Amino acid sequence: MQARRDVLQVLVFACLSLGFLAPANAHPTIYWTDVGTGKVQRYDVDGDLGKEDLVTAQAKEPVDVALDLTNGKLYWTEASPADFMISRANLDGTNVELLVTALIRPSGIELDVVAGKMYWTDIGTGKIQRANLDGTIHEDLVTVPGTTPVDIALDLPRGKMYWTEASPADFMILRANLDGTSQEGLVVSTGTSPSGIAVDSVTGKIYWTDRGASKIQRANLDGSQVEDFITTGLKEPVRIALDVPAGHIYWTEGSPGDFLIFRANLDGGSDGGFHPLPGLFSPSGIALDAPAGPAVPATSISGLVVMMVVLVTAGAGILRRFSRDKLWQATE
Repeated sequence: MQARRDVLQVLVFACLSLGFLAPANAHPTIYWTDVGTGKVQRYDVDGDLGKEDLVTAQAKEPVDVALDLTNGKLYWTEASPADFMISRANLDGTNVELLVTALIRPSGIELDVVAGKMYWTDIGTGKIQRANLDGTIHEDLVTVPGTTPVDIALDLPRGKMYWTEASPADFMILRANLDGTSQEGLVVSTGTSPSGIAVDSVTGKIYWTDRGASKIQRANLDGSQVEDFITTGLKEPVRIALDVPAGHIYWTEGSPGDFLIFRANLDGGSDGGFHPLPGLFSPSGIALDAPAGPAVPATSISGLVVMMVVLVTAGAGILRRFSRDKLWQATE
C-alpha cells in the first residue's frame, strides 16, 4: 500500500512540474503565391520574421503552390503566357528548378511524396496530368477538351483525387482514382465559379471555395450532405488549405479591395487568434507547413530542471523507504 502511495506521489509531482513547461508551436507556416507581384511568399504564424519573399525573379504569374516537407521543396504552377510551366525550389526559395514545360495553362498542383508523383490541372487543355517529382514521365490522367479543371486535391488513403470544374456549362466537383479511372461527378451546379478544393481524409469531408458566390462549402467525400460552411465576410475566396490537427481552414481572398489571407475554425466557431494577413496584391495558391499532430507541451529548460529534481528526490525517498522495509523484514 505504501509503495502505491509513493508511486502516486511521484506522478503528482511530475504533473505539477509540467506547469513549468512552455506551450508548443501550434500554428503553421503559410506559403502562398501572389499572382499580382509574381512572388512565392511565406509567413510564420507564431514567429516574428514577418512576411518573407521566397521566389521573385524566377516567377511571373505563380498560381498554386504545394509543399514536399520530406525533401524540403516547394512546387508551383506558372500561368504567364510566356512561361506555362511547373517549377520547384527549396523551402527558402533557393535552387530554383524548371521541371515541366510545354503546358497550356497549368493551375492547381498537389503532391504524393511517398509515391514520388506530382499532379496538376491544365485549364488550357482540359487535362489532369501527373509526373515524377523531378518532372519526368508525364501522364495524361483525365482528358476532357473544353472543360476547365481549376484545382486538385488528393485523398491518398483512399486512392482518390478531387477537382473543381469551372466551365460555365458544368460548375461541379468531380473525383476519380489516382490513375484517372472511375470518374464521378459528385456535386453538380455548385454555384457560379468553384475554385479551390481541399480534402480532410480524417473526417471524410471535401471543402471548396465558390469564388463567384462568395462562400466556402463542404460535403462528404461522396458528394452528399452539401452545406454552406462560410458565407459571411467573404468576397472572392480563391484557394484553401486545411490544418486538420489544429482544426483550422485557411484561404486566400482575391477581391481587389481585400487581397488577404484568412483563417477560421473547422468546427464553425469563430477564431480570434489569427488576424488577416494584409499587404498582398493577388494571392492565389496556399499551402501549410503545419505540425503533424495536436499541440503538445514543449519542455523549457526551467521546466525540465524542475521536473528532474522532483523525480530524483521522490525516487530517492522511495528507495530509502524500500530499503528500510527490507531491513525491518530481515530482522523479524
